[in-house]
Amino acid sequence: MKKITHTLGGSSVSRVRGIGVILLALLCAFALFGCDDCDDPVTKCTNCTTTGTVTGSATLGDLNIQVNPASATVIVTGPGAFSQTFTGNHLLIDLAPGQYTVSATAPAFVGETAQINVVAGHTSNLSLFLKATTIITEAPRVTYRDGDGNIVPISRADMDSGNFVFYAWLENEPLGLNPANLGTPAVTDPGMPLLSEQRETAPSLTQNLACSWVGFVDSTGVVRPVIGADVRWEIDQTWSLRVNSMQFGTSDDNRIAFGYGINDDQADTRTNNARLEAERFPSSAGGYPLYNLTGINTPFIDGLTWVTLFSPDAIADGRIVAVATIDGEEIGKQILYKSFSPQPELQITKTVNTEVVNLVGGTATVTFTVTVKNVGLGDATNVDVRDFLASGSAASYALGALPLAAAPVGDDGFTLSFPLLAGETKSRSFTATVTAAGTYCNEIEVTAYSAGTKTWTPAELNARACFTALESNLSIVKDFVASDDTTSLGKAITVAANETARLRVRVVNNGSGSATGVEVHDILTSGTLANYHVASVSSGVINANGGFDYVIGNLAAGATATMFLTVSGSADGVYCDTATVSATSGTIGIGSDSACLTVATPNLTITKVDAPASVLPGSSYTSTIVVSNTGTSTAKNVVISDTLGLNALANVRAIYVSSSLAGLSGTVAGNTVTANTFDLLAGESVTFLVVSRIPLGAVHGTYCNTATVTSTNAATKQASDCVDVPAFSALQTQLVDLQDPVGVGTNLTYFSVLYVEALSNEGVNNSVLTYSFGLVSPLVLGIPGVFDEVATQVYLDSAPVRDPNTGLVISDMANPTAVLLTLGTDYTLNNNTSGLQIITMATGVALQPGTALYVAHTINVPAGTPTNRLYTTSFIWESNGLVVPAHTYEASASEPTTVLP
Repeated sequence: MKKITHTLGGSSVSRVRGIGVILLALLCAFALFGCDDCDDPVTKCTNCTTTGTVTGSATLGDLNIQVNPASATVIVTGPGAFSQTFTGNHLLIDLAPGQYTVSATAPAFVGETAQINVVAGHTSNLSLFLKATTIITEAPRVTYRDGDGNIVPISRADMDSGNFVFYAWLENEPLGLNPANLGTPAVTDPGMPLLSEQRETAPSLTQNLACSWVGFVDSTGVVRPVIGADVRWEIDQTWSLRVNSMQFGTSDDNRIAFGYGINDDQADTRTNNARLEAERFPSSAGGYPLYNLTGINTPFIDGLTWVTLFSPDAIADGRIVAVATIDGEEIGKQILYKSFSPQPELQITKTVNTEVVNLVGGTATVTFTVTVKNVGLGDATNVDVRDFLASGSAASYALGALPLAAAPVGDDGFTLSFPLLAGETKSRSFTATVTAAGTYCNEIEVTAYSAGTKTWTPAELNARACFTALESNLSIVKDFVASDDTTSLGKAITVAANETARLRVRVVNNGSGSATGVEVHDILTSGTLANYHVASVSSGVINANGGFDYVIGNLAAGATATMFLTVSGSADGVYCDTATVSATSGTIGIGSDSACLTVATPNLTITKVDAPASVLPGSSYTSTIVVSNTGTSTAKNVVISDTLGLNALANVRAIYVSSSLAGLSGTVAGNTVTANTFDLLAGESVTFLVVSRIPLGAVHGTYCNTATVTSTNAATKQASDCVDVPAFSALQTQLVDLQDPVGVGTNLTYFSVLYVEALSNEGVNNSVLTYSFGLVSPLVLGIPGVFDEVATQVYLDSAPVRDPNTGLVISDMANPTAVLLTLGTDYTLNNNTSGLQIITMATGVALQPGTALYVAHTINVPAGTPTNRLYTTSFIWESNGLVVPAHTYEASASEPTTVLP
């Protein structure tokens, strides 16, 4: 730097400036008599003097000072210990001739100092234009959240420590990573994922969620979530074991314009701030549901980021490499192995070649045919079936030649295993021989089937076929039939309470002559008669004994008389009725036959718990919906749905985040989340999880939602629960010094931000700010320091600008929406104690959510201050809630400053 002096019209200006000022001075000098206009856009003179007018005194002179900004504090010193301080423009008159030094300072501006000669009989002019400084040039992009909920920038020293953890996983297992730790206020290490948690096979054509999390081990040894770390996900194109195609479905931060999102086989995401908006998990749209076994049900978690993986191919294998970086420096790497595999879906049927067979020579033979079909997309590598006699006399029943590769189980059953490709059907036939009259039902069930390493053990994948063997001329047969009145369902079926069943009674004359005087009488022989109801009978009349009476009369040889009746039971139990045939001529073979109706009713119960019970705006809560079948039979086509939480008074709804029923997400339509349809066995329970988020800034009150379960054979049930959203204000504070280090005797500027976060639903007022300037110890706040306050300015900004990632306020008083507040009207200052200042805001100065106060201080480090050490400047912010005045809030901030000689 050089000291440049130029003389204009008899007055001289001496300033310490850089090369730019030299050029400006030359421009002014070329103007002969100084700058005609110090604001001239061409010359842009910053400090100029012009020949002034002659004053009224021949021995004294005047000095006219113009300063920009007008809020600048100006100190003028000169001959004879002259000193005067003022704010803004000022005309000093009757000054002793000589050299005067003028210094101007203002918060958020670079201070200026100039020297000028005052000449007797003249008015000298001096203009000072202070250059604005950017209070916050760039907010730290990567931070971590400490145990008090504050965001702390990641420093160079933090980076050098290497104390970072990075996890990525596809599913959650009991002994692996613990997702519950990620949402607790004092986050501890969730643990390294198991290798098995980083390998997963998902059903074909689903979107599979993959999560990652970055943490930093702070000075206390606690792992804290890192906000703003970059994670690069790459699908390895050259992996030798790759099968078919794999791609990213969607991702966190899916905004290509901002440099994040999906680009071919790479996705770039950034770890989240739970208090800001983030991309939600995809819903089950377009037939490609979300498959989520990560244990994470909401993306609104500090330090978390995610992608989904998808393949249009039924079978796919891929390797994904995830790399975490902070400001371009790698801090961790994880490898995931993802597979998509189609799953088999089996159907089984069983038929018999005849439903009625006559014993000839004391024996009769029928042929059963079993058909198993795979209607799913995946191959069943192994299907295990078991065939057995479900009803009838085992002593008079025996199987013939078994299907190929079948293993016998006694004389009346077998087991068989075989593969079944997708779309393939396999049928096996075998014979059964009986030696006694009666009804025989044979059943086959799929006990297990596999696909790769996964095995299913279905509970009700079975089929049954029945036949009746006749021995005499006149026999009666009774069984249940389907709605077509033809297909036999056997002699025992199970229905729900008040569900009707169709019974068939047949009287068959197998003799060579007619039977005369044939009559049928049917009565309930077991079960509570009061709970049994005969709704109709096709022939004859209903009697009072739970049956019917019918006079057939004559029945020709080879003829069959058939009757149907419709029955039901109103309470669970077993209801057996017996039909008896009699005749005045002919031989009676089977004179009576029975069939039993079992009433087993599914009974669905539903409970719903919303947790946590109290939820702040911007936070998520989980609705845990448990549906149980306490009845005695399977509930068919069960559907669970849940409405999104609603504050009915304010008409504000919660926001859907995710849902899961056995890993598969539900669908959202019309503010209702609906799970996939399923059957629920007696005694079983399922849990449907729905995660919702209270909107940022949502009004306080109660948010309620109702869960509903329906079934085609059980009554609809509902359960409701609510969460409370309290009046809440999240305060954010920032404090920076603009000059560090500083020398003794010099001024420095502190800039404070007091911000009510946009997620709040309550503003604050009655704010009191207690500043301590230059504390010797950083451990105690609110006491006097050793620095002196020079100037204070307070601004209210209704629309401060925040960093979209860290949430730090990055605007200052230059923001167009920032308004300078007036001392004495909007606030008062108490500077009675050196090193301590109390700013009391007027009651009418309220900070609504999303607004901020800026406080700019000019502070002096007085002579005699010990040097080569750190001093801490801090403030404590106390306030009351606007919605609930009894709410009191307190926040603070501190900034260290080094003082040098």
